[in-house]
Amino acid sequence: MQAARIGWFVRGYLAIGLIILVALAPEHLSFLILFVLPPAVFVILALIFYFLLLRPYLRARSFVRPAGKEPSPIHYVFSQAGIDVEHAHSQTHHEWNAISMAKQTGQLFVLYLPGPASIVVPKRCFASSEHVARFGDLIKQNMPNRRPIPAHR
Repeated sequence: MQAARIGWFVRGYLAIGLIILVALAPEHLSFLILFVLPPAVFVILALIFYFLLLRPYLRARSFVRPAGKEPSPIHYVFSQAGIDVEHAHSQTHHEWNAISMAKQTGQLFVLYLPGPASIVVPKRCFASSEHVARFGDLIKQNMPNRRPIPAHR
């Protein structure tokens, strides 16, 4: 019982001392607001977590996976005039001079557009290896002044 009284006595003096400190020097005790208002700390941490980790993941997932719809096919037409891309609701034409670089791997062709965009063409989309070779020749013919397409290994 004596220890409990001493504990309350000490806490009382600490509370009075804290009130005096807050009254006399509030600029030195601004760090204590985090202990007085812990829900604010958790809200701030939750917002940081949401905006740095969760929101980018959710936005990327919604971009990649359309909501309940079957993805519509994309048709590409490669010719001397350029690249025509046809989607369910849009059509785009890219001139060959818009392609900054082309790469060829064992499984695909990658045509780099300005910015972070690119056109990826898997070799499995071609009917035969002759069509793959003709596509590689088309790229080499239309990109003579830029980085050449390396042969696959």
